[in-house]
Amino acid sequence: VVSTQSGHYGRGTSSVPGQKECDNAIRNLETLNNALQDPSVPVNSENFFDCIETLVHNQRLLEDNLKQLPVLVKANDRKKFAVAIDEINDALSALEGATAQTAYLVGVSDPNSTAASPGIVDPELYTTADKDIRAAVEKLSSPDLTQKRKKYRLRLCVDTTA
Repeated sequence: VVSTQSGHYGRGTSSVPGQKECDNAIRNLETLNNALQDPSVPVNSENFFDCIETLVHNQRLLEDNLKQLPVLVKANDRKKFAVAIDEINDALSALEGATAQTAYLVGVSDPNSTAASPGIVDPELYTTADKDIRAAVEKLSSPDLTQKRKKYRLRLCVDTTA
């Protein structure tokens, strides 16, 4: 989502109020995401309890600023909107940093910990199968189909999904 939106935002819309702040936030999130991908190195010098405090504090800041965005948009207060976006960016950065540091600390504190591995279930394959099954059920549930046509359609659905 972030990479898709950052490409979209960068196209000739930099004059929109708050755009620079949004672009900066997206770039920052893309950069910080790398820290979450490899929790084998410390991000900062915080201990576990400092990380928890950082998470709680910045979660509140994030929540407060997100609640303010619709109000600021309605009031057309561009300066406060840009400040809120910057504060959201700062809170997200702190949350991501604290999360990465916590993951690192948990990993190094457990001698049995190993690097993460991909899950057993492929979410994309599951979503595709779910859509296909729902479409087949919808086709078969159509009230205007005769019994013979339902069997034919069912056979087609089974053949195309195999």
